[in-house]
Amino acid sequence: MARVPYLDRKDVKPEHQDLLARGINLYRALVHSPDGLRSFSALGHFIRHTSRLDPRLREMAILQVGYLARSPYEYSHHVEIGRATSASATMTSARSATRPPGARPGSNLLPRRCCAPPAR
Repeated sequence: MARVPYLDRKDVKPEHQDLLARGINLYRALVHSPDGLRSFSALGHFIRHTSRLDPRLREMAILQVGYLARSPYEYSHHVEIGRATSASATMTSARSATRPPGARPGSNLLPRRCCAPPAR
């Protein structure tokens, strides 16, 4: 259950209705702060389309956070994106790896060996 009400296009000022073009619940909640949502969207766009961060590492990190946070939406959404970068297969094998003694559950999701930059 949402902690803030989800807004629809009709609930926001005309100059902010473009923020709900995707209509996902995350944006419907964040549009309570239009400037915040614009900044959030800009950051997401930068990370996915402009930064030099390797797409495979990006998706592996997002998958790990989604998994550890027990966020079915985030995890399932980024598994689809990760398939294009081979991150999903890497995460699946990492999850099934044996944890080192004393490691907390989930700590093996992004082992150092999986995070090595691609060979050049």
